Amino acid sequence: MDVNDRLSELPEEVIHQIMYSLPTLEVTRMSVLSKGFLSMWRSFPVMDLDTDLQLQTTGTSNPKDLFGFVVSCLERRRTSVHQRLRLKSRIWAYGYDEDQRLVNDMFERIINFATRNRTKELHLHYKGKPLYCMSMPIKSLLFSSKYLRSLRLSNIDFDGHYNLILTCPLIEDLKLSHCVGLQSIDITCAAKRIRAVKFKYCEPLDSIRISSNTVESLCWDVYDFYGWGNPDRVRDISLNLPSPESLKHLRLLNVDITDEWFSYHVPQFAGLESLELLNCGRLKNILITGENNKRLRKFLLSSNTDMENVHIAAPNLEHLLIDQNPNPASLSISGCTSTLRKLEILLFRVTGVWIQENLSGLRLLEHLLVGGFSFDCSTDFALNNNKPKHKLCFDSLKDLNLNLTSELLSSVGGFEAPNLDSFNYQCDEFNAASAPLPIVCPNLTNAHLALKFDQNLDASMLRRSLVHLLRSFGHCKTLSLFVVRDVRLISSKDVVWLVDNSLWLVPRPETMSFKGTGNMPDVIIKFYYGKRSSEFKEGKDCVSCCCSSSPVKCWRHCLSEVTWENIDDWLSMKLKNYFVQNAINAVITII
Repeated sequence: MDVNDRLSELPEEVIHQIMYSLPTLEVTRMSVLSKGFLSMWRSFPVMDLDTDLQLQTTGTSNPKDLFGFVVSCLERRRTSVHQRLRLKSRIWAYGYDEDQRLVNDMFERIINFATRNRTKELHLHYKGKPLYCMSMPIKSLLFSSKYLRSLRLSNIDFDGHYNLILTCPLIEDLKLSHCVGLQSIDITCAAKRIRAVKFKYCEPLDSIRISSNTVESLCWDVYDFYGWGNPDRVRDISLNLPSPESLKHLRLLNVDITDEWFSYHVPQFAGLESLELLNCGRLKNILITGENNKRLRKFLLSSNTDMENVHIAAPNLEHLLIDQNPNPASLSISGCTSTLRKLEILLFRVTGVWIQENLSGLRLLEHLLVGGFSFDCSTDFALNNNKPKHKLCFDSLKDLNLNLTSELLSSVGGFEAPNLDSFNYQCDEFNAASAPLPIVCPNLTNAHLALKFDQNLDASMLRRSLVHLLRSFGHCKTLSLFVVRDVRLISSKDVVWLVDNSLWLVPRPETMSFKGTGNMPDVIIKFYYGKRSSEFKEGKDCVSCCCSSSPVKCWRHCLSEVTWENIDDWLSMKLKNYFVQNAINAVITII
C-alpha cells in the first residue's frame, strides 16, 4: 500500500459515510486518489447521478457529455447489486434528433441496469427541453421487477404504454409526476407490499385500479388545462379501490368525483385518517359521520364552485380546513368541535347562530384561522344596536389569525384565550364606527395588526378607536401595525406627521421603522429613555398634560436620546425641530 494513501487507512464505515454524503461525480474523482477507496466505491450500493453538479463544474449542458458520464458510471458498477439508483438531470436536448437519441439511449441503459442489477430504489427525474425527452422503453421489465421496492419517475414519456400494469411483488411506493402517455394504471394484487401511490399531473390518465389490499396512501393530482367554469374540463374518471380497508390517506386534486362516488366509497374507508378534496368541481354534497369514519383526524376541503351541503361529524377530527365558495348553502362542523386542534375556515357566509353553534366549545383548539367571512343578517339578526354578541372562549388556543369584515367583527362579543401566544388580525373596513376587537389574552407575546381605513390617520375618532384597540396589546413583546390608506403615497414631508400620529398610539416605543418603496432604504428611528426630567411643570401648555389620565407616562417625559438612519438633511431638520419642541433633554443623533 502506498504510504501516502491515507484514505485506504480509514475504517470501512467512515468511507461509506463519505460516499453517502457526496454526489457520484465527486466520489468518482476521489476514487483515483486511493486504491482502497476505488475498490469500495465500485461495490458501494448507492449511485446518485446529479447533472446539476456536473453543469456547475464543467459549464456544459451537452447531452453527449451527460451520456458519457452516466454510461461510464454504469460500466464501473455493472457487477454490483444496488440499493438505490437516482438520476436528476436538467440537460437540454432542444429537440434535436441526435440529442434526443442520446438521452433516450441513456435512459434505456439506466432501466436495463436497474432490472439486471436488482436495484431496490429507482428515482429518475428529468427536467429540460423538450419537457418529455425520456421515453420509456417498449419492452421494459421495470414494472414487473422482483426486487424493486421504490419507483419514482418524473417527466417521462410513456408513449406505447397506455395501460400500465404493476406486478412488482416487493414494491412499497410508486410515484409518477408530470408523465405523459398513460391512460390507465392497474396495480394488481401481485404488488402485495405496496403502501404509497402518488400520481401528479400525469395526462391523459383517467383510470386507476388498485387491487392490492395494502395501499395506505393514495394521491391523485390532475392538471387543470381548461380552468374552472369551462365545461370542457369535466371528464369521466374511474377510481376503483376494491379493498379500501387499509387506506389511511386520500388526496384528490381536480378529480371529477361525484356525490354518488363520495357517498359510496368514503364510508367504506374505515381506517381513513386524512382526507383532502381539493377543487373536485362535480362534488356538491359531503356527509362525514362518526359511524363510518371514526379514525379521521384531518379533512381539507377546497372548492371554487358552489357546494350545497357540507356536514362533518367525525368524532376524532383534529385538523379541519374549509376553503369554500362565498355562497355555500349549508356548513355544519358542530359534530367535531370537541376534538379539533386546528381549524381553518375561509370564504364562507355566516350568521350569528352559525358562529354560536360551530365556534363555541372548542376547548382543545390550538390554531384558528378565520378569513374572508361575510356576515349574513337576512336569516338571523337585523344589524342594529341591540344585536346579540357572541363571546368565543378558547382555553388551549395558541395561534389566532383573523381576517374579518366590520359587520362580522361587530357581531363577535370578544375572544377569550388565556394561553394565546401569537395573534394576527386583518380588517379591510376598519373605521371610526367599527367596534374594536375585545380580546382577553394575558399571555400574548406577538401581535400583528393590518388595518385598512377610509379616513386619514389623524382623524380624532379614528385615533380614539386605534388607541382603544391597541390597549388590548400593551403587554405584548412585539406589536406590528400595518396601516393601509386609500390616499396618495406618503412623501418625505409626511414622515413627521406619521411619526407624531404613531407616537400617540404607543407610549414608549424603542424602535420605529418605515418601509420605503422601490430601492429606498427603510427609515429607522430609535428611542432611548432615562429618568423623568425634573424640568416638567404642570400647566395647560406643558407636555406633562399630554397623558395625565394614563398610568404610563409617554415618551415626552423621559426621552434621553433619539437616533435615526436613512433620512435626508431636510427631513432630518424637521424631525429635530419636532423632538426639540416635544421633549426636554433629548440628545439627537443622526446616523
